[in-house]
Amino acid sequence: MKKSIRPENMSVNVYYEDIHSCPICNSKISPIYLYGKALFNKSKFSLFCECPSCGKTFTAFYDSLTNNKYNNMSEYNASDLGYIAPIFPETKIFDEKISNLSPNFVETYNQSLSAEKYNLTQISGMGYRKALEFLIKDYCIYKNPDKKDEILNTFLGNCINTYIDDDKVKNITKVSVWLGNDETHYIKKFEDKDINDLKRFIDTSLYFILYNLNADEAEDIINSQQ
Repeated sequence: MKKSIRPENMSVNVYYEDIHSCPICNSKISPIYLYGKALFNKSKFSLFCECPSCGKTFTAFYDSLTNNKYNNMSEYNASDLGYIAPIFPETKIFDEKISNLSPNFVETYNQSLSAEKYNLTQISGMGYRKALEFLIKDYCIYKNPDKKDEILNTFLGNCINTYIDDDKVKNITKVSVWLGNDETHYIKKFEDKDINDLKRFIDTSLYFILYNLNADEAEDIINSQQ
């Protein structure tokens, strides 16, 4: 939803898209907009905001400021939200079974999430790809502990084909790797997919892996009662 503010260095309103989350406490909010400033020589706009949840202030920077005239009236539109500062990246909490299975996955994923929050898009995707390799190889080692050395020295794609039996898990992890590889190569193979698709497929891989971990635990409980 569009909102507006009249900066002190302007005689007309500037319209902008509402901000939906606080970069400090990560709460879903509609900020209290305190002050706006237009940088006419650079066609940029900044907003000074207060979070109604944590009470802290932050600044939003827009990369485009355009003048729209109609009916002899004038107004400005701020668009292309470049970044918000300061940023305190949110840590994603994973199920305890995933954390125990692959602590390197959890650490690498959250570092990649921080890079993404800081708009370091050229490296965050590569980080998610590395996190995915930790997750899949640790899962394969869990299922095949006697093959640990072979798994660690096998290309990830071959590892999936050799050590994952469930076809659905195999397909999901395989596509996850393809999308992850796209984040590391000069030319993308899947132009219609982006880092959000990669994260979505990683989440689905996690779902299937956690399902299997819980199924193994249930089987152990049943066997202990026999």
